[in-house]
Amino acid sequence: MERERARIALLIPLAVFTLAAALAVFIGWLLHQVPHEAAPLAALVLTLGVTAAGFIASYAVSEPRSGAQQ
Repeated sequence: MERERARIALLIPLAVFTLAAALAVFIGWLLHQVPHEAAPLAALVLTLGVTAAGFIASYAVSEPRSGAQQ
């Protein structure tokens, strides 16, 4: 059980880093698609959206579920 937890603990940062890299590439591609004049607004909207998604995901992961074993 401990080995499995240690293995999962090592895989989580790798998965997060991989998703962050893919998201960065996707955001770069999206910003490349918008007209030059709208790029700052698009960057702001994307940044706020990604930040909100990060907060929601961290809240979902950190809150103990009812009936969950600790």
